[in-house]
Amino acid sequence: MTGQAPTPHGQPTQANTPLPLRAITINDTFWAARQQINHERTIPHIYDQLIQTERIAAFRPDWRPSAQTATRHPWGGTPVMFWDSDVAKWIEAAS
Repeated sequence: MTGQAPTPHGQPTQANTPLPLRAITINDTFWAARQQINHERTIPHIYDQLIQTERIAAFRPDWRPSAQTATRHPWGGTPVMFWDSDVAKWIEAAS
């Protein structure tokens, strides 16, 4: 047991080595179908929506929101204040 530290219960720990991403495939009937739908439809559709609503364009330094987009709502904010997280969620899903 050299190189392995005992756990609080006296059992040796195992070092986990991450697998390369390309070495992993999911081909079961539940997750594989959902991955395919996400890849073919959901992720491209969300990207199109991010483009149409100017969420990605808003990252450009010269972008200016329309008057409607920049209007403060009764709750004190604008829709633009959440756009960065919308794009971040899409990036995470597409990764």
